Amino acid sequence: QNNLMQIGSNTTNVIVTLVNKYPCKGFNIFMDNFYSTVATFHYLHNKGHNVIGTTRANRIATELFMKKSEPRGTIKWRTTTRMSNEDVDGALILACSWKDSGVVYFLSTCHQGINTIIVHRKSGNSIINVNAPEIAETYGIGMRGVDIADQLRSSYTV
Repeated sequence: QNNLMQIGSNTTNVIVTLVNKYPCKGFNIFMDNFYSTVATFHYLHNKGHNVIGTTRANRIATELFMKKSEPRGTIKWRTTTRMSNEDVDGALILACSWKDSGVVYFLSTCHQGINTIIVHRKSGNSIINVNAPEIAETYGIGMRGVDIADQLRSSYTV
């Protein structure tokens, strides 16, 4: 119970409670911005798990913020053991902001730097190539399982 209180909000504690039910290490945990905080990523990484997720702008360092005028495909990133005013040290975490049609913020404990890929996006009637961080692709692949599970679950009434 003490560990839960150190991590933060009730939302964060849901993740911690679920992970603590399994004694195994080495899970790849994907989460959306509702659950992602630097403290949660540190805690889960220190428990032996890899964590990737989107996060909210108020949970990362201000130098990663982007203006609306930034061109599509702009990427800003940094790695550090401390990225916010949260008093947590430990795991190396990558924080990344990427301008697609809007700005997307990522956190990851399993990416040490930014590798870029090219993604294809629709712009009007044409397809354009946009630089994207590899973490965006990894996150998309990991979250597909969640989308499939949601689709299957919606087929049944409880």
